[in-house]
Amino acid sequence: MEHRYTRDCPRPDYDEKITEWLNKQSRNSCSSMSYPVALYHGGYIYRCIKGSGLGDYVSICEFLKSLNLVNMIADDATFRGYDAVFSTIPDKVDLLKRKFSLSDIPRNEPAK
Repeated sequence: MEHRYTRDCPRPDYDEKITEWLNKQSRNSCSSMSYPVALYHGGYIYRCIKGSGLGDYVSICEFLKSLNLVNMIADDATFRGYDAVFSTIPDKVDLLKRKFSLSDIPRNEPAK
């Protein structure tokens, strides 16, 4: 798995748990299909995790769900190249109540 912060902005309290979990994962970069997962907080996509293959993708999603995070997009949807966008339940509720739209999220600079 590969991961990076996509912008310099405040990070949520649960981010440290994500970092600890990622540090225990393999950085296997085999040629399997890449599955990028975004993490949303405070109006921004602040972090990206890329799984190598479907197994990694499922592991990432299950771990994030164990932190009570939810995917903000439908299982069969993508958003700006991400296969999932995880955030808190209150953020998902606000999205469903149309208090904001995914299109309101500022774009990040491309990875260098």
